Amino acid sequence: MKTLAFATIVFGGLAVAACQPAGNDTGAEEPAPMGGPVEPATPPNAEVPEEVVLFSGGDLDSFDTLGEPEWNIIDDYVESESPSRGFLVSKDIYTNFSLQAEFYPGPGTNSGIFIRCQDPNDITSQTCYEINIADTNDNPDSRTGSVVGYAPPRVPVPSDGQWNTMVIVADGPNITVTVNGTVTAEANDDGLLSGPFGLQINGGLIRFRNVRLGLL
Repeated sequence: MKTLAFATIVFGGLAVAACQPAGNDTGAEEPAPMGGPVEPATPPNAEVPEEVVLFSGGDLDSFDTLGEPEWNIIDDYVESESPSRGFLVSKDIYTNFSLQAEFYPGPGTNSGIFIRCQDPNDITSQTCYEINIADTNDNPDSRTGSVVGYAPPRVPVPSDGQWNTMVIVADGPNITVTVNGTVTAEANDDGLLSGPFGLQINGGLIRFRNVRLGLL
C-alpha cells in the first residue's frame, strides 16, 4: 500500500508539471510589442530651417543704435529722417543666412544694409559688405541693389517712394542680392565670413519693416 501511494504521488506531480504554460520557462524570448518599432517624427538627418524675426513693428530689442540719428517706430515700420549717418546694428552675429527686409526710401535717400560687419562700432564698406539703397548715387556701380566695391547692379531697380523687398543670401563666400524679385548682384569674396548686420540712414528718409533672417 505504501508503494502504491508513493507511485500515485510521483505520477501526479509529473502531470502537474506537464500542464505548466511554456511562458514560465525563463529561457523563452519575450514577444515583440504589437505594431512594430515606433519611427521618429523627424528623420534624424533632416535639416530644420530656423527663422529669426528681428523686427515686425513691436520693438527694437534685437538692435543697438549707432550714430546721432533717431529711429522711431510708426505702426509696423521703423523710420529715420536725417542728414547724418547712423545705424540699427543687430545684437547677434550671423554667418550664413538669408536676410529679408522691406524698405521705403524717400526721394534721393542714401541708405543701405551692411552685413558681416567686423566691428559693430565702426560700420563702413571696408569693414562690412554694403548692399546699397541709393537710386541716385553719383556712381552707377553703387546704386540700389549693388554690393559696393564688389558687384554693381545688373539692372536698375527704382525704389524711391515705394515699399520694396530686399533679400540678401550670404552662404560662405557667395552673396546674392534680390530686389523686388530681380537678382541685382552676385559677389564672391571670402574676406568677411561672419558678423552683425546694420540698417543704415545716411541722408534723407528711410523706413524698414518685416526684417527677418533665416539661418542656413
